[in-house]
Amino acid sequence: MTRCSVRLVTERKRAGAAKILDSRESHPFAVVNLLLFTAPLGDPVLEIVYFILIIMIYDFVYTIFSTNQLALFSEMFKTEQKRSRANTTRNVLLIVGVLLGAVLPTMIVKPMVQTLITAGSCLE
Repeated sequence: MTRCSVRLVTERKRAGAAKILDSRESHPFAVVNLLLFTAPLGDPVLEIVYFILIIMIYDFVYTIFSTNQLALFSEMFKTEQKRSRANTTRNVLLIVGVLLGAVLPTMIVKPMVQTLITAGSCLE
């Protein structure tokens, strides 16, 4: 093996190891994301304490996850043109996700609320 090919293999191993590390970090992020939307019902004090703790844990885990994800961006796309194209795609998908996240719940919740109101008026 020449010196150049050894260097390329080493760089590939490093990038592969970074992607595996990134994959391992997404599991705690998924668990905390789930816990963020599953608050215990009942005692209001418990709900407030739960909310504060989960927000703190969520911010901590998200910082760990996003720091590595954003740091690897320049390593994954070597040229400015590739980086620009990937960032454009990422931003378009982000906008689509935010729009879907804002519109879909209103389409689901509004019919549910109307159904509950109609069912409640029948009971009276």
